[in-house]
Amino acid sequence: MALEPFLQRLFRYRATEKRTPLEDFLSEVLADFINRAPSAEVEQFILDCFVPAEMRNAFRLMLSNQRIDARTQVRLPDGRRLDLLLEVAGRPIIVIENKTWAAFQMHKRPASGERDGPTDANNGREKADAKEQPAAEYDHQLVTYGRWLAGTMMPVDWPGVLVVLTHAARAPLDFIASNVSHYSVVPHIIHWRNVHARLRRLVGPNDEQPSVPAWKFVGQELCVLLERYAMDSSDLSSVDISAINVAMSPLRKLEAVFAEIGAEILQHNPHQLIARGQSLEIQHEHSRFWGWTYFQGAGKLYVAYGVYFAPVTGELATTKPALSDQEHAFVAVGCDERTLDPGPNGFPANWVQVGDGWYVLKAIPLGARRIEERFPQFLARLVQEEFETILAIRDAHASATNQPPVTVPGISA
Repeated sequence: MALEPFLQRLFRYRATEKRTPLEDFLSEVLADFINRAPSAEVEQFILDCFVPAEMRNAFRLMLSNQRIDARTQVRLPDGRRLDLLLEVAGRPIIVIENKTWAAFQMHKRPASGERDGPTDANNGREKADAKEQPAAEYDHQLVTYGRWLAGTMMPVDWPGVLVVLTHAARAPLDFIASNVSHYSVVPHIIHWRNVHARLRRLVGPNDEQPSVPAWKFVGQELCVLLERYAMDSSDLSSVDISAINVAMSPLRKLEAVFAEIGAEILQHNPHQLIARGQSLEIQHEHSRFWGWTYFQGAGKLYVAYGVYFAPVTGELATTKPALSDQEHAFVAVGCDERTLDPGPNGFPANWVQVGDGWYVLKAIPLGARRIEERFPQFLARLVQEEFETILAIRDAHASATNQPPVTVPGISA
């Protein structure tokens, strides 16, 4: 297999203020190691890391002394990309989804025969005989990858393996080896710390030997990279534990803080919002803590409020336009059932779409907090100041998705 120059591959990935290409770099270095190492070492390494124990005999029989090749950023027919694909004689055998901290994604599934209903050009209303457009359906990205692998020409008697290679990201609870029916191939999970341990045994220490084979050098450098980002261990030192205890002091206040914010928002908008489902979540992987309150009626629409931190990571790093890379308060509108539809006029100015559009938010500098204004009052005020815009976003989505907004007699929306 001809190797594209290693540094040329890495040059594809550019760090920005919003995103580090660490996952991409790790995938490329791991693939380079697999493609350079001797066949016997590669076979044992993959067997130990990426093949479930009950499939190891089948793996050896399938391999039959053939070379394993690794490819990165493999584009699928639907435009999605695999982080890492292992092949034997050009046939796929294992898909590896590489995760560090980022959350998994949902992939929109094309609806069979989906089309927009006809509209009346004079008044823009749908004609009476127009069929309702089917709601979009979504699959977990792992389901997408497993379905693709199952549909390829794999070696005979090999069922295929879908691997989650992770550091801190959590695979779905049902991502277990026995759940082939859902993922189409055999699910398998391994952590980067385990890969590091196996790799370090294979390539040895970085002791600056005068002549180190290229494949060992690549393996050693991958170990160093994992150690640099503390991905070689999930241990906690006594210092770490003490630091966590100090950090938890303000976190203990958040539940009471957001209970107050939610109560005040409900008091101001009793005919628009409901208490059921109010919640708070601290999400370090997305660099934020936030709470939310649902609107009345169908559609699972909600208004949210919280703070995000620098550096911006996770799905908040996907906004268009990009968020400021400083701590900000924010107000958001979202929907649990489908992506938000802004209608023909688009989202209001200064509101940004996050990721695939399940919610939009407006960031407000923390400096907008008034002198002697308590934090719960600050966030509740931001929601109230934006409430007319929030309702406009809600109503535009409801109208575009044929769900009339909730109206209460005698109450203005």
